Amino acid sequence: MVEQRIVHQECKRVRRNDSQSLLLAYEVTALCLEWCKARARAHRWQEECSLLEEEMRRIKVFFGWQARYWTEMAAVAGTEGPRAYGCRQAAMRQSMLVYCENAWKDTDEYLHLGTGPLAGE
Repeated sequence: MVEQRIVHQECKRVRRNDSQSLLLAYEVTALCLEWCKARARAHRWQEECSLLEEEMRRIKVFFGWQARYWTEMAAVAGTEGPRAYGCRQAAMRQSMLVYCENAWKDTDEYLHLGTGPLAGE
């Protein structure tokens, strides 16, 4: 927050001060623009990280729900064929869940490395 105020004050000071050279004013304006662009990129990156985290959570919940659903379908199946099919589907969904959990086990740690308040906020 302090850095943000300093940059904005400097931009305003240079724009108001007519004794400064035009080149310096352009350089400071360009610096202000680059700072704003970098800040916007950082915010977009944080948003992407939080969206990815939520998407991974939902995928794991969905595979768990599907595994339970097929287990229940297999339990109420009357004949051996539908029961075997339900058990196979439940096993596939459970293995997909385990695969995702293993593949993404360190992802949360990496996603949280870049989160938190941005510099200047």
